[in-house]
Amino acid sequence: MAHDLAGRIRLLRQLRDSRLTRPSTADEEPESGPSPQTGPIPVAGEAAAPPPTGFSALADGVWGRVIRLAAPQLAQVVRRGSVLLPAADDAAARAASIRFFDLETTGLSGGAGTKVFLAGVGVLEEETLRVEQLLLADLGAEPAFLDQLALRFPEDALYVSYNGRAFDAHQLKTRFLMNRRVHSLQFHVDLLYPARRLWRSVLSRCSLAELERSVLSIRREADLPSAEVPERYFAYLRNRDPAALEPVFAHHYHDIVSLSWLFITMDEILRRPCAWLARSEVPFDAVQAAVWLLSHPRAADRRFEAEELLNAVLRDEDRASDERVEAGLLLGTCHKRAARPHEAEQVYRLLYETFRDPRVAVELAKQLEHHRRDPAGALEVLEAVDLQGCPRGVTDDIEYRTQRLLRKRDRGRALHG
Repeated sequence: MAHDLAGRIRLLRQLRDSRLTRPSTADEEPESGPSPQTGPIPVAGEAAAPPPTGFSALADGVWGRVIRLAAPQLAQVVRRGSVLLPAADDAAARAASIRFFDLETTGLSGGAGTKVFLAGVGVLEEETLRVEQLLLADLGAEPAFLDQLALRFPEDALYVSYNGRAFDAHQLKTRFLMNRRVHSLQFHVDLLYPARRLWRSVLSRCSLAELERSVLSIRREADLPSAEVPERYFAYLRNRDPAALEPVFAHHYHDIVSLSWLFITMDEILRRPCAWLARSEVPFDAVQAAVWLLSHPRAADRRFEAEELLNAVLRDEDRASDERVEAGLLLGTCHKRAARPHEAEQVYRLLYETFRDPRVAVELAKQLEHHRRDPAGALEVLEAVDLQGCPRGVTDDIEYRTQRLLRKRDRGRALHG
């Protein structure tokens, strides 16, 4: 750890010195100094280095390349209106505005000293995904680099990322601010949040790499770890050898492609959750998927799928009892909010008779008392609950309701006595 920290401090000093080092002119005798491995990092205006494979100059110190791949399924999902995206009346305009994007930076912790050195954006063109990568080849060329990014990252487009809301978008905004410019991504869909709903309780991690392996069945061969990306860039700045960046370009490109595939898969799961529930090779948290659907801005359009999913979990005897109880409680709430008290009572009664869960007893007692007008039945349910090991909040609620129903029963007897 100490050795790694010392190395990073040396790199930061080299970056500082590079801004203070004036390049020699043709009339001056070059001074002897350290080898390219340890010398100052070149800045814009020094001898041109060969471009990386497939890249061409966009501006002084800025390189770019474009890779296209067929994406008919992605185009279909976008044009029919994905449940992951805001509603739009114009399908063609929606498809044209979407940007799948990812950034690579000189550090993973963020901050004003962290620079964006590689930006990638995928845009749908008919049934093709056009992925463009832009490289900051010289640190001093950042203003020109930002000019090119501003053209490819219009503020009013719809951006799709993975953990981009907390990191990538913030870093992009910071680099513009550090150059006395204002630029932000106004419309942003971060797939990290629905992904956590679907897989946080199923997988050990919810990183994009983990989802590639466990959900998309993708195995990258000899992929560069994200933690090594900054060091590769610094090595390129020192040595001007494009080969140092080839693994970075491949890693970055596959991140954007995987993002588009994950978008397709998540849309299919949330659009037809019951069909995916039967696919054991792609398990997901069905209850949390229903929660996401019910909390969606277009929840009214997704309520049927959510309720169907919850009912399937509730009646699946092979599932864990806790999951079935959670599904049933949420399904009962759906019925109550839709003014379907009889359906809610049926769900609670099934849960109560199967699991005798104290939380279910409370909900069933509410239905019996307020909708059935059967306080005696509600009291019978509550008095049968085993409070051993019951959470304190639920215990207090049961005791409060029991005492209130007992007083109501006694008042009734007194009136008819």
